[in-house]
Amino acid sequence: MLFADDAIKVGECLFLFANNLNMLFSVNLSDGKLTFLGSIPEEHLLSKGLTCKLIYLKNNIIVVPLLAKKIWIYSIESGNWRYIEIEKCKMYGRGTYFRQVIQHKDSLFFIGGHYPAILKMDLPSCELTYLKKPFHNYGKSEESGELYFRGDYVCNGDMLYLASGRDNKVLIFNLNTQSYKWIEIGKEKNRYSGIMWDGNNYWLAPRKNTPIVKWDGNDNVTEYEIPKEKRVNNIAYAGIIKRDNQIIIPALTKSGADTIILTSNGIMKFDRKEYFFYKKTECGDYLAQDSDGHILFISSKGIKKQYDYDLSDNNLSALLDISDININSITGMVNTENNPFSLNSFLQLTVKVNISSVNNKKNTGLEIWENIKL
Repeated sequence: MLFADDAIKVGECLFLFANNLNMLFSVNLSDGKLTFLGSIPEEHLLSKGLTCKLIYLKNNIIVVPLLAKKIWIYSIESGNWRYIEIEKCKMYGRGTYFRQVIQHKDSLFFIGGHYPAILKMDLPSCELTYLKKPFHNYGKSEESGELYFRGDYVCNGDMLYLASGRDNKVLIFNLNTQSYKWIEIGKEKNRYSGIMWDGNNYWLAPRKNTPIVKWDGNDNVTEYEIPKEKRVNNIAYAGIIKRDNQIIIPALTKSGADTIILTSNGIMKFDRKEYFFYKKTECGDYLAQDSDGHILFISSKGIKKQYDYDLSDNNLSALLDISDININSITGMVNTENNPFSLNSFLQLTVKVNISSVNNKKNTGLEIWENIKL
């Protein structure tokens, strides 16, 4: 199956990046046609978790790095890739770079997952500024390995609200001045997976089995305990959104938790569905993928569509238009010629998937050699 951790809608297409392969795809919303667009040039085909967030900007798809080593930009018009280097720094835990990006005026703000900074990219120059002060002396990541922030955020005017996955704090960050403050919300034991605004209150989703928190933005905090029989001991929830006057806290794939559906007065219902992602777009559409692989699109007008894609060996080979390659035989992080590969197929794979962006450059031969040498 095609599994992804994010999707974005551009016109009548969805764009998704596989979470278990180095592959960018588009989906035509009208006929469901799946198109392979390309792979990040410097990453192996079987790389996992390269990104969990995409953003569209002026006919480009920006691939926000999770485990990828650079910010990659894909041109929808030309199919070419370009990159922006990221300053390396010490990270703990899984070592993920960024799990969220916010566009504000003429800048993008990349929010650190394990990366101890907010990265500000000025547009159109793509000049980077590393905003590290909010992370100075904040927690000891080497002890917990936990994320600074996971996903869902609130942006009210110039003010950005981010809920910590490491403790019970919320970061309030001014996107214009870069001033900030940390405030504690709820019990000390709380850890959060996201924050949302319902028009009257902020709601904070638990990271594991701590309470759901309603906060008025001042001093009033109400906590809603998850029933004991519904609690799990591992990371459980993917974030929090509002849909049809209900608050949805989607259970994370393989967590064993139930998705929580919460009314504004605190009444909880539960759904056995788990999700890779569940989000509301700025234009009011909803996008999600459940643990069965169903890609779900619900338009702001209530039109519902579902898409399913089998990326097993034969289907993937056909999609890549490489006839005699057994995709399942590609193992490790170094390409080698091995049965059932023919040399011709092996070079086709190398050129088409790993270095598609350099086919017309003088160093194509060198790039092929770098990919196939032992």
